[in-house]
Amino acid sequence: GTSRAGSGEPVGGRIMAAVGRGANYVPGPAGATATGRRAAATGLQRATAKRRGVQPLREPPVTPGRLALALTSIGSYSMARSRSVLYVWQADYPWDVRTEKVCRALTDSGSVVHLAARNRGWGPRAETLAEAVVHRLPEWQWAGQRLDGALQFPAFFNPRWNSLLSDIVRTERPDVIMVRDLPLCPTAIRVARRFGVPVVLDMAENYPAMIDNVWATGRQKPWDVVVRNPRWVAAVESYCIRRVDHILVVVEESAARLVGRGVPRERIDVVSNTPPASRAVRPRSTGARRLDARVELVYLGIQEVVRGLLELVEAVRILRDQAVPVRATIVGGGRDADLFRARARELRLTADDIVFTGHLPGHEAALEAIARA
Repeated sequence: GTSRAGSGEPVGGRIMAAVGRGANYVPGPAGATATGRRAAATGLQRATAKRRGVQPLREPPVTPGRLALALTSIGSYSMARSRSVLYVWQADYPWDVRTEKVCRALTDSGSVVHLAARNRGWGPRAETLAEAVVHRLPEWQWAGQRLDGALQFPAFFNPRWNSLLSDIVRTERPDVIMVRDLPLCPTAIRVARRFGVPVVLDMAENYPAMIDNVWATGRQKPWDVVVRNPRWVAAVESYCIRRVDHILVVVEESAARLVGRGVPRERIDVVSNTPPASRAVRPRSTGARRLDARVELVYLGIQEVVRGLLELVEAVRILRDQAVPVRATIVGGGRDADLFRARARELRLTADDIVFTGHLPGHEAALEAIARA
């Protein structure tokens, strides 16, 4: 992971202070406040360190991959003790690039990472991957796979998620809960308060703006009146940003937006939405690159109207009509994929003009498509 890459500004200490607790931490009773438990734990750590003549760690400079240091040295006076992190991801896993990056960075630094995930595919309840131990929702076989998948919807009022997170915290005793985006953030806060665990919001999206765009483009579903209502989403964000211990965002503009909403800047850090450096710098084959005059365009990501893909389809048609040799390759899937395919057919675009690959398994296939652009 990267945290304010290139700035050299230390942020590890601020995250430590925000979610800190040390080797002497013992979970307090469920009725105690999270703030009180953290204050007591921090006081005990400092008193113990003073008696032993140990000086607290100084804030390390931020370098690529040091997100792990910021979280695994949470409130600690010794890096010898590994830390345990519960990362809450709202969809099936694998795969998600940011989830993998954060979990792998933590694992590589010595933390034990547990990842809570959805289970629409009825995969194994627990699975050990390189980046984390995945804990999936228990399937309800009596409901059938399709209905069960719908009943796993990641919403804070879904008791199945509350039960999953509580079970993981009870058995694995994580030092911190990291929750990705808003849908399950209230659930994470509720479980964190119950067990006295600090919680970090990994805000990869401006969720209220994203939901507003879904409605503005008319792509909402009937059930979105309940589960993706713009007013409700805005209210959930207001609730969460005032109650989590720390927030990670992907760009400075997102940090500025939260500061404008009253979040202290010291409670926010930027973790860029970039792939691991080892993957980005890996040499790629260029043998398949076309040598003619055709312009090759590649889009890799979620297929939604708000991401401008209808404009891309229209642009390909305009260039074709102007006899400009161009082809667009669209990699991935999403809620609006069928709409883009239908529009391409309406414009009589052929496979020489636009290609929809769907989801490509594995990183290499997707990156090879990009290499041909």
